Amino acid sequence: MASQQTKDASAAMTEIETCLSLDHQVASAESIAFSRQALDHIREAASKDPPIARILDAIEAGASEPSDIMSVAGMPEKIYRKARLRLARLAKQLPNYVLQGARCAS
Repeated sequence: MASQQTKDASAAMTEIETCLSLDHQVASAESIAFSRQALDHIREAASKDPPIARILDAIEAGASEPSDIMSVAGMPEKIYRKARLRLARLAKQLPNYVLQGARCAS
């Protein structure tokens, strides 16, 4: 069960990053709905973590590579790496119905 949740969380992170990036092609309606739902949950959970908010803002602005995200977010690599790890932990804590959506929307 834990293995499936980890797999779902990985799918969620991939989907979040893909769907938030403006560089991707036209997304499906399911993918857009999933990313909005996941983003809302993560933003709420990270409301007191400005570096995560800056990473999400940078991805929404079109940054997709770590160097681009750091540049747009205006953060050094050390802060980015730590915030990215916290972001991944938040993705693992997404409710099951949101994680299911990641698997179904992919």
